[in-house]
Amino acid sequence: MKDNLFRRYIIIFAGMLLTSTIILGMAFLYFSAQNFSIDKKESLRSAAERAKSVVSEEGELNAAVEAGFKDIQAATGVTVFFTDAEGNVLLCSEGKNCIHTNNIPKKAIEAAIMHGSYASADYFGGMAKRPGEGLYQFCFPVEGENGETLGFVFAVSPITALYAFLINLGITFLAAEGVMFVGSIIIVYYSTKRLTKPLREMSAAARSFGAGDFTARVDVGGDDELANLASAFNNMAESLDELERTRRSFIANVSHELRTPMTTIGGYIDGILDGTIPRSREAHYLTIVSDEVKRLSRLTSSLLDISRLEEGQTKVNLKNSNAWDTILSVMWNAEKRINDKQIEVEDLEVKPAYVICDADMLYQVVYNLIDNAIKFTPTGGLIIVKVQPSGALTAIKIRNSGAGISQEEAQHIFERFYKTDKSRGLDRTGTGLGLYIVKALVGRMDGGIEVTSEQGKYTEFCVTLKTGAEEKGRQREQALPVFSAARTRVTVVRKKPSIIDILSEKIKNRK
Repeated sequence: MKDNLFRRYIIIFAGMLLTSTIILGMAFLYFSAQNFSIDKKESLRSAAERAKSVVSEEGELNAAVEAGFKDIQAATGVTVFFTDAEGNVLLCSEGKNCIHTNNIPKKAIEAAIMHGSYASADYFGGMAKRPGEGLYQFCFPVEGENGETLGFVFAVSPITALYAFLINLGITFLAAEGVMFVGSIIIVYYSTKRLTKPLREMSAAARSFGAGDFTARVDVGGDDELANLASAFNNMAESLDELERTRRSFIANVSHELRTPMTTIGGYIDGILDGTIPRSREAHYLTIVSDEVKRLSRLTSSLLDISRLEEGQTKVNLKNSNAWDTILSVMWNAEKRINDKQIEVEDLEVKPAYVICDADMLYQVVYNLIDNAIKFTPTGGLIIVKVQPSGALTAIKIRNSGAGISQEEAQHIFERFYKTDKSRGLDRTGTGLGLYIVKALVGRMDGGIEVTSEQGKYTEFCVTLKTGAEEKGRQREQALPVFSAARTRVTVVRKKPSIIDILSEKIKNRK
């Protein structure tokens, strides 16, 4: 990066700046020379007109004319002289020091007669101070009273004045451009260094990622495109870091979940084979081995479900379904477990509540949540199941009494292999994947799930799905599970007829 992009950027900018400086300098000097020539010619015209006026006023060449010529030269720096009609110099503002010879170009005299004036800026024959030196010239003819040409007034100035002007101007321009060039290079150097800093940091971070270190970050400064890129890069790095931590945690958890039952199975099998475990106890320990094998089977099944969900292999068939059909089906299956723990169930209803869902996925979601509620509800506790439509969304709430969970645990409860019951005192069969799968399934159905809890009182899971359309003509009465009807502590709070009433009514109808 340092040897390529940074250096290349500096070289390109310096080349562009140098090229533009040269072009600008040449154009500047060219137009300055043009303006200088125009100004010089105008100055020569003015001097020649004044000299012609002096000659015309005096009518002859005398001391007054010579003094006037000298005043003009002193005021303008222009040499003026007068020639006869043949081009012979008769009077010069330089007096005896006049270096101009008599070989005035005929084209100057002819042009002055024809056009009334003559102007040029080239080699002026013998009028040059040094061989090859050019002059600015301006000439007016001087006419007599009868219109005859008496002679010519010339105003001349060496072109070397232009050269001196251009040299001085060029030196000044180059000095200014040099300062500007150096200043620009310094500014561009630090600007480029600042601009390429995030790129260098991203390059270094990418190399760290390749080596397995996802902790590198890029400093974000400003709000430009590079800052946005750096911010996006940091977000990607955080995602990769989180993914790597999840991967390592996943591998560690899977290893632990596999090692524990495998160790148990191996130990008991070895004990049976080597006779350490007596035959009278073999059935007991084989039952434990069977339970561990079943737990391994549930673990592998859950892992396969997660893999299919994450890879999008599970097809989602969203349709209009009555949520209570699914809930009551799960409750029927859980009837014995609920009765065994003498759990009180409230708010079961037969009232239709339609949601947009995949029926199989919703069943698995409700099953896992009810299963968790039963596991963590103490004997004689309470489970409340509610379905609450509210506009475009419908909430399915499952609450159980019990120890509850802390706010910190609630933040991680949907993570893979996360368990609030670290000692397995309440959940001996769980894998820590159930709630992770629940969240993934709810997400596939375009829904949401959240948990609320108050320690020592309750835990509630709320699944939110899109409200479906009520299907008229399909409503039917459903039998409710009977939860320990013989136990006074176990009741079902409902507004609908009890299962006993419904069955009795159906028997009467059959008769």
